[in-house]
Amino acid sequence: MKIIRENGVIIYSDLTVIELINIGYRMYEVEELFLPFKNNLSYVEVAREEIGKGNDLAFKRDIPKGDAIHALIARNNNAILITLDHHFQKLLDIIKPYKPQDFL
Repeated sequence: MKIIRENGVIIYSDLTVIELINIGYRMYEVEELFLPFKNNLSYVEVAREEIGKGNDLAFKRDIPKGDAIHALIARNNNAILITLDHHFQKLLDIIKPYKPQDFL
């Protein structure tokens, strides 16, 4: 709600949608999840180099590929990464993760 109130922007990519579908959401449910934020969403294309570098980081740091790619996407788009996922602690040289409660 704070993002909406402050006209913030939420960036997402195909990776975000794929991860939601992989945990059980149907495409129409993903669209419904995004609906309240429709004026605050910005789609970003995942670059090939982000995928390659993300795969390499994931292997070297023993973290999920998606987490490494999300970190690179956030860094490359000057975005704030908000997460509770502990894997991002292994990527502090790429991006500083914040917890949701940091923004309350």
